[in-house]
Amino acid sequence: MLRSDAWSATLPGGASISLVTGVSARDDCAVYSLPGMDLVVGTDFVRGVGFSMYENGQMSYRDLGYYLVVANISDVAAMGSLPTGVLVVIRYPQDFANTAFEEVMRGADDAARHHGTRIVGGDTGTADDLYLSGTAMGVSEPGTALLRSGARPGDHLFISGDTGIAEAARQYFKQVAAGGARLVDDVEQALGESWRRPRAEVELGLALARSGVVTSCQDTSDGLKATIEQIAEASAVGFDVEADNVPVSPLVEQVSAVTGRTVEDLTFGGSVDFRLVFTVDGGAMTAPDAEERFPGATRLGTAADHDAVRLVRSDGSASPLPGRPWRHS
Repeated sequence: MLRSDAWSATLPGGASISLVTGVSARDDCAVYSLPGMDLVVGTDFVRGVGFSMYENGQMSYRDLGYYLVVANISDVAAMGSLPTGVLVVIRYPQDFANTAFEEVMRGADDAARHHGTRIVGGDTGTADDLYLSGTAMGVSEPGTALLRSGARPGDHLFISGDTGIAEAARQYFKQVAAGGARLVDDVEQALGESWRRPRAEVELGLALARSGVVTSCQDTSDGLKATIEQIAEASAVGFDVEADNVPVSPLVEQVSAVTGRTVEDLTFGGSVDFRLVFTVDGGAMTAPDAEERFPGATRLGTAADHDAVRLVRSDGSASPLPGRPWRHS
C-alpha cells in the first residue's frame, strides 16, 4: 500500500501550497495547488541507445533528444495543462563525443520550442551508457487538471486519432534489420517519423480541460490497451469498446500484411503514439456533439457499470482487449 500523499506548506509571507494529486493516484503527473493556479509536474525516462529504433538505424542522437522531450510534454498535455518548461538529464559514457551530446540537446530544444516551451535546466554527467531523462512542468487553472479517475458509467470514451503506428514501425524495422520484406519508401518514411518526430497534443489537452465536460484523460504512451485499462481501474468502471469504431491507420494495415502481426495487436498493444484517450460526461453532451466539439476525435465506446474492459464486435460477442500492453520493462 502507498502512503497518503497529504502534504501542504505555508510560505513565510502567508501563501500556501498543497499536493492535490500524488504518487498514490498513479496519474500522468503530480498536481500542486498554488495561489491562482495548479502546478503540474511529470517525469519520464528514455533508454537512449537502448531503443530498437536507434539500433536499427532509424533514429539519430537529435531524434532521441526530440523524443525525450515529447514523451515528457505529452504527460503534461494529458493533464490538460500548458507546458512551462522541461528539465533534461543526460548521462553518457566517457567516450561520448561532444558533437553527439550537442545533437541530443539540439533535438531536445527543437521539441520544446515546437511545443511552445523551453529547456529550463537539468543535469549532465557520466555513466556506463547513454541515459536520458526529463521532467516537464505545466500550469492549469485551479481544479481543472484532468485525471484518470473521473470516468463514470455512461460516459463516452474517445481517442484523438489512430494508434499502433509506433508499434508497427518498431516491428517493421526489426523485420527489415533481419532481412525481411520491405514496403515502399514513403511508407517507411512515415513509419520512422512516428518515432523521430512524435507530437504531444497540447492544444487538444487544453481544450479538453476548458470544456467542462471531460471527466478523465490519459495519453497512449503505454499503448491503447493499457491506457483504457488504467483509466478503468482508476475510475472504478468498465468499458465497452466497439470494434467497428476503432480507427485503424493504413500504415498499420500495411505493416500487418508484411509482418504477420494482426492489426488489432498492433493497434491496441504497446504503441507509444502519444494520442489522448478521454471520457466525456454522457449526461452533459452527446457523442456527435463531442465529435464536433473536438475535431479529429473518434468515439471508441462507453464506460459501463461492470468491471470488465472488453472489445464488443458487431455480432454482439465480446472479448478482452487484444494486444500486449507496455510493461515498462
